Formats: sequence, C-alpha cells, structure tokens
Amino acid sequence: MLCGLPPGPASGPVPIPNDGKAAILCVAGQAPVEDGNEAQNFTLEYAQMVPAPFCSSGPLDYVYLAGPLVHEKVVTISSGRFQYSSMITGHLTATPMNVLVNPPVPAGEPFKVIINDAQRGILDGDFYRVTFEVSRVAPTNPGVEKLMSILHLSSNGEDFYRTKTQCLGPEE
Repeated sequence: MLCGLPPGPASGPVPIPNDGKAAILCVAGQAPVEDGNEAQNFTLEYAQMVPAPFCSSGPLDYVYLAGPLVHEKVVTISSGRFQYSSMITGHLTATPMNVLVNPPVPAGEPFKVIINDAQRGILDGDFYRVTFEVSRVAPTNPGVEKLMSILHLSSNGEDFYRTKTQCLGPEE
C-alpha cells in the first residue's frame, strides 16, 4: 500500500508506480589500488555422501566421505600486480554406500583418499596466468586408484588441460 501496489495477490498485471525519472550512478574514476597481503586458513570437517568422484562403477556408486580438509589462501597486490595461491589438502575416509535402501548403509570397507588441490594465478597489466592442479589418490589393496588433472591458462598462449585416471578393475 505504501508504494501504491495492491496489498495482496492480484488477478491481473500490476504496473510499478514511478515518476518517470531514472537514477544514474556516475563513477568519476577507478578506485585506487592499494598494496597488501591477505591470507585465509581454515579447516572444514567434511562429512557427506556423494557419487563416487572417480573410478565409478555406475550411477549408483556412492561413497560417504569424512575427514578434515585444510584450506589455505594468500592474495597479494604489489605495484598493481595481483597474485594468489590456494591449497586444499586432507586425508578423507571413503566408505562405499548402498543407496538402494533407505537409509543408505555401508556396502564395503572404508578406504583413505588423499586430497591435494592447488591454484595459482597472476594478473599484471596485460599478462595473466592461472594454473589449477587436482590430485585424488586412493591407496587400496592391491594397488592405487588416482585422478590427476591440471588446467593451465596464460595470456602468452601456453593453454593446456591434462587429466589421467588410474582405476583398478575387479580382477586386479
């Protein structure tokens, strides 16, 4: 009612009242860039059921992941150059789950998964470079399952993506 609109649901279109004037935001210039260094560090206690992230046997292949993940990030601005680095590391326990019953129940022996993620980036004038690396390693008996990926982008044309997955079959 305060804005001239009906107080409840309307049975047809309701025009928005206005006086015909528009607000304009005028920015006079760029905000000054201030040198500095910021860091964040925290631990996230992971406890979640998820589809098997790699080496999945199918759409019903779920695991319950639990354990701490340590997050560390540093951002630096110096003389207009922006740099950042970020790390996520941890050892999670993965328990295979049977999702065909409600509630889901464990369907196998728990195993460890080693997590290592790294991101690095630079922005300096017209130059940029970003690298993202992922490592998931699950030591199992009789071998190791792993996922390794890297994405690299750069203004000088060094762009690439590589990934490698090593899975153990039931006969291995």
